[in-house]
Amino acid sequence: MKYISTLLTLFALLFYVPAASAQQDISMDQMIQQNDESLMEQKYTYNNTEPPELEIVAELPFRPANIAISQDNRIFLTTHPVDNYKYAIVELLRDGTTIPYPNEDWSTKPDKQGKGMNGAIGISVTFEDEMFVLDVGSPEHQAKILSWDMKNEILADTYYIPNHVTTPQSFFQDISVDWTKRYFYVADMGQADLSKPARPAILTMGQLTGYTRRLLDSHPAFMPTETPVKVDGKELTLEDGKPIHAGLNPITLLPLRSWFYLAPMGEGMVYKIRTYHLLDEEMSDEQLAEKLVPVGEKPASDGMTIDAAGNIYMGDLEHNAVGVMDKDGNYSIYLQDDRLQWVDGFSFGADGYLYVTINQLHKSPLLNGGKEEGKPPYYVARFKPLAAGALSR
Repeated sequence: MKYISTLLTLFALLFYVPAASAQQDISMDQMIQQNDESLMEQKYTYNNTEPPELEIVAELPFRPANIAISQDNRIFLTTHPVDNYKYAIVELLRDGTTIPYPNEDWSTKPDKQGKGMNGAIGISVTFEDEMFVLDVGSPEHQAKILSWDMKNEILADTYYIPNHVTTPQSFFQDISVDWTKRYFYVADMGQADLSKPARPAILTMGQLTGYTRRLLDSHPAFMPTETPVKVDGKELTLEDGKPIHAGLNPITLLPLRSWFYLAPMGEGMVYKIRTYHLLDEEMSDEQLAEKLVPVGEKPASDGMTIDAAGNIYMGDLEHNAVGVMDKDGNYSIYLQDDRLQWVDGFSFGADGYLYVTINQLHKSPLLNGGKEEGKPPYYVARFKPLAAGALSR
């Protein structure tokens, strides 16, 4: 828990100040960089002497998507919407069983009054016991972010994603929560239909205002990669046998909320951009594109997260592994295990472990030529990371 208390002392340094000039950019960068290095990396890097080991936390009969861990180590999972699921969100209990969260009414498909969820992937929990869930939406129900008050177990707020930032290809795949500035960052993969041209983008939404912007629409860095996604040497395919090329997917925030990271699902470059640039309403897409900083080349991967030292963890889909990219962009395999068949969601726990979901998504009909070849159990697992990370993501 010590890293959470230190993060609280740093939040006052992380207010939103738009950069109006190059000189302001430099001074802001220097200030944040000093905090990154002096207060985070040195203090929260673990002195691990043994190689990491994969520990199975739970075996599941259903395909999980993402995961969020609360400050008292409650475990919450979204059920992957590629399946005909019963509950969109569940809590994983200590005995390995699951219950719908927050209750059966809200965790099932929406009723005629809109109570319920169409499907969810992105989920995050804060140290204030707030849960944020990204409902992917449907033709009948608008995509939205649901806020849960976990102390009182009630719905706290609903943030609808407006039509002006939505396209026919929108697929709102993941969410990062900037609790210091009270903003949401949403990845629109832009591939609701994998057989049609992609139109990816990043959304920013003010938690206090609901004002939402669509940024870097169809930027080349977000577009599907030329190389089809492969797992175990086999290309992912549509039902007609055509290979799948996947674009923007994994996103994450540095614990200090100063850098936002994003990448395609396929092999390609991880980029980062200052959060204060993303929130500067005076900057055009062309100006934002100039602020994208390449970090390093990565393999095909789904979710990712980052620790206090700037190490980025991601699933290595081709090698049944978890890979790590250091702050200088150097990539290596961190943990390899035959059970790591499509590592999807990541969440740091308050116990010092990094938790992951493993769901064999490459064997689902959507990505496997229309055939279901996934075989339970699917897993929630954990391992020791190189350094501490922010709660949940």
